[in-house]
Amino acid sequence: MKTCFLFLIALLGCSRMLQAQENAGSGFTITRNNTTLYGTLVKPAGVKKKVPVVLLISGTGQMNRDLNLGLGRGSDAYKMLADSFAAAGIASVRFDKRGVGASEAALKHDSLLQFEDHILDVIACLEKIRSSRQFGPIYLAGHSEGALVALIAANRFKVQGVICMETLGERSDIALGKQLNKNTPGKPTEVDTLLSQIRAGRRVRVQNKYLVTVFRPSIQPYMSSLFSYDPQAEIKKVTVPVLLINGTHDLQVPTDNTRLLQEANPAVSVKLIPGMNYMLKEVPEELEKNIASYNDPSLPLSAALAEEMIRFCRSAR
Repeated sequence: MKTCFLFLIALLGCSRMLQAQENAGSGFTITRNNTTLYGTLVKPAGVKKKVPVVLLISGTGQMNRDLNLGLGRGSDAYKMLADSFAAAGIASVRFDKRGVGASEAALKHDSLLQFEDHILDVIACLEKIRSSRQFGPIYLAGHSEGALVALIAANRFKVQGVICMETLGERSDIALGKQLNKNTPGKPTEVDTLLSQIRAGRRVRVQNKYLVTVFRPSIQPYMSSLFSYDPQAEIKKVTVPVLLINGTHDLQVPTDNTRLLQEANPAVSVKLIPGMNYMLKEVPEELEKNIASYNDPSLPLSAALAEEMIRFCRSAR
């Protein structure tokens, strides 16, 4: 049941790198449709020439620019990753999605949000990055649902490469259905029927008390738009280099998902990182310690993750 709980929380998420110093960065804003999203730009210190830049796209649900869920202190995984990039001579941009963190005012109500909004916001950010004279090659890096956004955006906007971390290998409704059918009391067909109706664009009324929060009315429009995108179909269309990264201790996105994506596009590169979990931290196998890492910024980022991402950005130029 804890695995399902974690999935639903997300729905409602080299030595030089280890020595990277915290870089607070500078403010970075994105404006689209008369709304402003707020983010952070981190650049390598003392570098005046054009540098590569990675746009970090946050994950599922209420994850903010630092990859924190807002349930406590958070993990600060993206903040740490930005510092590692800067130490390697690579800039990064990350921002709070509409309705989250400093960008909360950009979304008036949950029911107005569509998955397509995240894609268009990322493209607006890419356009601003490209218009700047500070940057050279642009890379996209997305976590969980943000990885799907990255794949779709890469099919609409020219980038140098795409990095997908902890990425579902099948449509979100299929993955959610498996989780809920395994862990929710009630008839197995109940979940499947609800998901099918929402994917078809219908609004449903939920009677099962265990499912009311998951399928609350305000989130159904977003779910309907999300369910229309298939990560396998999207990754097939990507023509630039793609790196798939998955941790072996991820409770939410098992490594089988990476296999499904690799089968869809055999040209992609794959890196499975031993001991890394959903929050990009190295953790023991014990369930409690894994879950505790979601709100523990004292745990360091997986060194192997930063190394692989930096190596990819250097090789894909």
